[in-house]
Amino acid sequence: MVVKQLKDDNFLLKCATPDQAKCPQFSCGSIQIPLYCFASQSLDDSGPFGRFSCIPDDEPSTLESLLLAQWEDRMWKGIYRYDVTTSEIKIIGGRRKFLAQLNEEWNMDHLSDPDENEVCWRGDSFIFNWVKHHEELLFCVASGEKAIPELIPTAPVPNASILVLSNACYFSNPLPVEVMPVVTLWDNGLGGTRICSLIDYPIKALLFESKSNLKVSVEVLAEICSCLQGKNIPYSFLISDCGKRIFLFPQQMRTSTNSHALSSWECSGHFVFKSRNDFDQVTEEAMLKRMATVSLDEPGFQVVKQLCCSIASKLAS
Repeated sequence: MVVKQLKDDNFLLKCATPDQAKCPQFSCGSIQIPLYCFASQSLDDSGPFGRFSCIPDDEPSTLESLLLAQWEDRMWKGIYRYDVTTSEIKIIGGRRKFLAQLNEEWNMDHLSDPDENEVCWRGDSFIFNWVKHHEELLFCVASGEKAIPELIPTAPVPNASILVLSNACYFSNPLPVEVMPVVTLWDNGLGGTRICSLIDYPIKALLFESKSNLKVSVEVLAEICSCLQGKNIPYSFLISDCGKRIFLFPQQMRTSTNSHALSSWECSGHFVFKSRNDFDQVTEEAMLKRMATVSLDEPGFQVVKQLCCSIASKLAS
């Protein structure tokens, strides 16, 4: 699953050149999709995240039902090339409890560059032709004005909303990385945001935990990701526990021996195989080596940790 945030209706036009702005790909305002509006008080920055004011108790089940319903609708319409619920999954032997999934129709190049008919602008991300790919949009979420959450069956995409697109497995159980021990690197001392380093994990990773002010936590992580991108450091991240925990996996720059970065689910301990033989023969040792090939070395990881703590001190203190 992929999420994309839209700042405002003219955001794409502001990013485009005059020629690019004429392209219909730079507008999704005409698309009507389900809209989930959070309760007005649920996004209150001053609320304690320990009580999870971002999402009231009755909302996760509603959101989950909406997600699964839209997902199944796309499956029946033939949007997906395969049904992940029928894919064989097993626990890889060893103390890490990594997961292996067999999917012979899986395409590891699903994020390769689309042709010129797919996009009008190439920058740090793809701007898809929404008219052609609107079936991949499941729904969008936004802050609401009412005291209770509201689900609108069909609505235009509003300002400052988050688009939810179909592209991934749905994990109902914790991934291996989510149960790893951590050590605290930085804490603002207010019971709010803290940054931790994972202990004894094959790929060096950081955990960002929020107990108050989700907005600040997101701003910190966004600034960190921007700095990593500016330094040409690939990364993946996993949003867990409804946003209260976010795992960041900085990785080595791509070389001839390391052609691509690992996805967030691979970094989290879930591996997909196209070949039955590879699936049957996979070992924990092989997966540890695979993760080690992209992991930062200790000096590089120290630089990233110092960068993260510095940005957090500036924005979250």
